[in-house]
Amino acid sequence: MYYKKNLSIYDSTFPLVWICVITWWVDRLLVELGHRSTDTLVCIHNNLQYIHYHQYTTSALVCMQIGKSIAKRRQEFVRESKLTNSVTSQCALFCISILQSVLVLAWSSIFMSLLDVSPWLCVDYVLENRALLSFGSLLCILCVLPVEAILWDWFIEKGLPMI
Repeated sequence: MYYKKNLSIYDSTFPLVWICVITWWVDRLLVELGHRSTDTLVCIHNNLQYIHYHQYTTSALVCMQIGKSIAKRRQEFVRESKLTNSVTSQCALFCISILQSVLVLAWSSIFMSLLDVSPWLCVDYVLENRALLSFGSLLCILCVLPVEAILWDWFIEKGLPMI
């Protein structure tokens, strides 16, 4: 299925990760329009104002996106196993959950390290290694998607009743 249609970016990031990105841009826009609080820490790199707020919010929303992505993918697996009369194993659901978590974290890492409005660029390690982080995340995505497809088919076939 062409690696889950466009490398699974939609399922791994929409809507919660995109909410983070939009709030980063809104913060940057407000700073550009003159909204600046004098008592907040300002990041020199991207001119964001509420850095810690964005980092906490991003962390929480990425965790919620992981939960949403896992729930959706598990529901798809259970539905497909019911359609094929395959037995759903807990091991299959656990593997799908781990792989979905990796996908969401990888796509989120790409956004956090490549977008100039990211509050994570205020962390020196992320700023200095942004190309390496993005490349590693892309490799994770390119490895996880075929592994998930192979495991998905294997667990469906393994659960089929013997005739």
